[in-house]
Amino acid sequence: MNKIGNIERFILLISFSALVLTYSAFGLLQADVNPLLKLLPFLAIGIYILVKKSF
Repeated sequence: MNKIGNIERFILLISFSALVLTYSAFGLLQADVNPLLKLLPFLAIGIYILVKKSF
């Protein structure tokens, strides 16, 4: 079973943190945009982790 390694976990943590900071700095979460488009990067990271842990 594939596990998420320490380096990969660190990169995912940094990318997730950068997304949150970018979204909050530019006010993207409060913008009038389709919610799916706003949350797409977060969903992609979640799906990647789910697939990586499952297979």
